[in-house]
Amino acid sequence: MVGDRHDLSAQAYQGGGRGIDPHLMSSLRDTVLGDFRPDLTLYLDLPPSVGLQRARARGELDRIEQEALPFFERTRAR
Repeated sequence: MVGDRHDLSAQAYQGGGRGIDPHLMSSLRDTVLGDFRPDLTLYLDLPPSVGLQRARARGELDRIEQEALPFFERTRAR
């Protein structure tokens, strides 16, 4: 299976971007996923400003893409 999201994106967006307690995020992950973990994770990184530029160029923004730059900077730092 190939997926473009997993618990790592939730940890970044909710934990980093929204400041939710990392221990709560880990507890939720363990409750929902149990022992399931991906065999391989690829992390593609680019500056948040570039990502937002690309999203805006596509047209209508989704709920996450409507966040301000500091949200994505916190997310990236996570």
